[in-house]
Amino acid sequence: MELEETTLEEFLAYLESPVGKVEPPASQPLLQTLGKINRPSDDEDRAEKKNFSERFSRQAAILIGNALRPHFAHVTPEANGKQQEAQVTLVTGKDIKLDVTGWDKNYYLRMVVSLKSIGFHDQRTGRYTKNVVNRCKELQAEAWQLRLQPNMDFVGIIFMPFAACRDGSSSSFAHAVEIFRGNGFPSYVGLYEHEEPGSLGSLKFFPVEWSPPKKGVPTDAYSLTLGQLVRRLTDDGTATVAHDRGSARG
Repeated sequence: MELEETTLEEFLAYLESPVGKVEPPASQPLLQTLGKINRPSDDEDRAEKKNFSERFSRQAAILIGNALRPHFAHVTPEANGKQQEAQVTLVTGKDIKLDVTGWDKNYYLRMVVSLKSIGFHDQRTGRYTKNVVNRCKELQAEAWQLRLQPNMDFVGIIFMPFAACRDGSSSSFAHAVEIFRGNGFPSYVGLYEHEEPGSLGSLKFFPVEWSPPKKGVPTDAYSLTLGQLVRRLTDDGTATVAHDRGSARG
């Protein structure tokens, strides 16, 4: 199938066809996910968008979990999607549901990745800034509950569409980076394409300690692939990205 000559509707239908059941290119890890969960338009009612956000979060958890799986003895969710939002009893005795977890061979919890998303623009402003502060506070509250867990890393990821990089002279993406900076734990903005058929499912991650471009999607040289993200999180290597602590401007 020639993606350049295909409408988005035709492409999503292709993904659901038998011939479309193939592994997505490495550069488009969310390709099948977006085809399967049928993103509604920004003008759909709130219930439809809420249902999509829940489906997206489940699929994103599987994606991140599968990427981390080679680095831990046990990971939730499982590759088949079971053990979504696994309930874990903390050392404090409190039970908590967690998006993605990594455990060592002795079943000690070693990593938690909490996932949030802002999937639709605000109908009044046309921007993706609504609820960003609330999502940040949710991550901070979760990190606080896990603060006494020994030898465990906590990571926060908020997913936003590429469109959030293009929605103003200072984009919603840049705003989110500023809000999430200073959390006290590693935090990333996960950017994905949901509109352009030729790059549908493209995914890149941006560490919030870096300086974001005021407008526009960060370049490949100034963002992380899923593999580079995992290497940073598991200390298996250092992602070789230009201007590690510099600015994306210019």
